[in-house]
Amino acid sequence: PDQFNVLASTNNDAVNRTINELNFQASVLDMLGLPQDHTAPMNIHINYTPKADEGLGMVADRFYKNLMRCDAGVFNRLTIENEDKGFFNVDNCINFSEYLFDAYDFNLPVCYDNLHDFCNPSEECNIIFQAERCAYTWVDQRQVSGAINHFLAPVFHWSEGTPEKPRSHAEYFALGNYPPHIAIDPDKPVKWECEVKGKDKAIRLLRKNLIRA
Repeated sequence: PDQFNVLASTNNDAVNRTINELNFQASVLDMLGLPQDHTAPMNIHINYTPKADEGLGMVADRFYKNLMRCDAGVFNRLTIENEDKGFFNVDNCINFSEYLFDAYDFNLPVCYDNLHDFCNPSEECNIIFQAERCAYTWVDQRQVSGAINHFLAPVFHWSEGTPEKPRSHAEYFALGNYPPHIAIDPDKPVKWECEVKGKDKAIRLLRKNLIRA
């Protein structure tokens, strides 16, 4: 779903449009036969900066209340992503997720985006550290409490910016610039979704390299 989906908004019309859109997106995943859990994630930005008279908890309460109005396919699949500007860097996304877990026993995984982290850094500017923090939010709630393998394979985003506009995705990656290997669970390493503008050519190049390998 795109950046115009805002569950934390105070605008009722915007929230209603968001719920309709998210329900539609979930229905497509349902028709494809994908599970209603975080192995088939639906990822959005919170895309809301708390006002002067709001705390993170108020925003999280409103977000969760509106999420409860969505279909089960949305509720069980939703994840959030750190943003390239504004309030919700990695630190605040983690705090947001932890608040929902403490207040509602609800697990909301955080999708780590390296370019957004570069443009809108948290207190600790370290890709490995921040990616691992986000990976720990990908908990498999279907597992029995205390099970050894209780993490899912996280889905993260990897991209490069352009020199002129660091927030804009580059056409391709620089040679040798690859996402790091992150695996909280050795059997479930991070799945990196690589974002480039030159999608068609990038896919063709990747396919050629895989065939040669």
